[in-house]
Amino acid sequence: RLHRWLYARVDPYAALINLARNRWLASRGRRRSALAARLAECDHLIIGGGQLLRDSRLAFPSKLATIVEVAESLGVTVSFFAVGVGSRWSALGRRYFRSALTRPNVRSIYCRDAQSARRLERNLPMLAGLVRNTCDAALGVVHEKETGREANIGLCVMSANAIRWTAPSHPLVDESAAIRFWTSLYDEIAKLGLPVRLFTNGAPEDQEFAEQVAAEIRRRNRQEELQCLSGRPRLPEELVDLVKSFSAIVAFRLHANIVAYTTGVGNVALAWDDKVEQFMKYTDQSDRFIAVNHDLDTLVARILAALKQGSEPVARETMALRVGQDLKQAIEEIA
Repeated sequence: RLHRWLYARVDPYAALINLARNRWLASRGRRRSALAARLAECDHLIIGGGQLLRDSRLAFPSKLATIVEVAESLGVTVSFFAVGVGSRWSALGRRYFRSALTRPNVRSIYCRDAQSARRLERNLPMLAGLVRNTCDAALGVVHEKETGREANIGLCVMSANAIRWTAPSHPLVDESAAIRFWTSLYDEIAKLGLPVRLFTNGAPEDQEFAEQVAAEIRRRNRQEELQCLSGRPRLPEELVDLVKSFSAIVAFRLHANIVAYTTGVGNVALAWDDKVEQFMKYTDQSDRFIAVNHDLDTLVARILAALKQGSEPVARETMALRVGQDLKQAIEEIA
């Protein structure tokens, strides 16, 4: 329990653990052998998804440096596809990213938004010409929207700690303030007579925090048996089914907003990381991107508008086609 507490809250401790786990331990012994055995089965390797080029207290840079290094030793070519780029890199994180991304077996790097591409070239100017722009790979799948449901709202809760790692000055890094925000928003929507339910993307820390919010909602409403929180999705398909069950959602997490887009569910994205803002811009949804310091009346009005909007089928199909074309090009470049 002490380790978990320190790892969640003390950045230097977490960075040391990540560095040891991903570099010192993976540089020898069974872990490296297991990695080499997996890569030996491949001719080419595509590494993709998420805010992957983010320091994350040395977790990602140290891990990627090890993977690309082992791939190079085996003659395996590498492409990075649909990766996001974080805004804050430590000196050591930049060193490991440079080690991973400038090896001769890395043939292309596709960033999932224009800002990520600019940020990567600014941090590592030697990559100019290698970096390309695409969109999030999750947009490559279009899901059928469920129809005929009663209008209902999903609130996708994100832990205060997860926000703090990226946006330490955000107003909801304070856990008490975050609980007040979500409980107040829940109550305002419930007053309108709309069914409302908390849910998460599935991250354990988010689910743990959502349980605290749910407990406070039950306490304030004096209903100990109130079912206001959905179970934790453990598979991508479970998250898709969960989002499809709502008419509209409010979410910090990028991929909750992406799933809403690909299913045609209306969404309101809350500001905390510019990756969310970039997504809402290139999918023409900037009017549904909002800061939490807006008053609740404004936020609820956006939510009610989102109930009627959703995403256009043609736009979803266009994004899916783009992902497929860019991925095909990336494969051709490393083959």
